[in-house]
Amino acid sequence: MYVQNANAPERKPVTVPGLLAMKTQGQRIVMLTAYDASFAWQLETAGIDIAL
Repeated sequence: MYVQNANAPERKPVTVPGLLAMKTQGQRIVMLTAYDASFAWQLETAGIDIAL
């Protein structure tokens, strides 16, 4: 069973134009690989930009 973090800010979906804007602005893009659903959930709650 998963518990949602009530303190986590609402995040907008990351889009291709958004990634291009991040690159243009020199922001670092965080991308990690999730091998199962539980790890994908942890990446989502941690605020990772892209989970593969």
